[in-house]
Amino acid sequence: MDASSFPRLRRRITVAASQIDLVAGYDPSVLQIWRRTPAAARLELALTSDEWGPSDVRWTNDTTLTLLQNFPSEAIDRPTQRTATVALRAGRWRVELHAR
Repeated sequence: MDASSFPRLRRRITVAASQIDLVAGYDPSVLQIWRRTPAAARLELALTSDEWGPSDVRWTNDTTLTLLQNFPSEAIDRPTQRTATVALRAGRWRVELHAR
């Protein structure tokens, strides 16, 4: 994720981190959203999956991420992909996993 995709929040500093491992299976694929508080970083959302992995994670505005869900396919270098959205609504992160 490059710095230009980070949110520009005045009161909050929020960071998204992702990891994908569809082939080797050593680690689960993960998407995390962390918020900095005066005391420490606080984990606000953690998605873990052995079925799909996140890539191309981008902040679209201060409270919304878009990403690609990658699913294993017969061609290892070409996973099946679909778009997902993660948005902060009413103080909670909501995940919208779009149909394949």
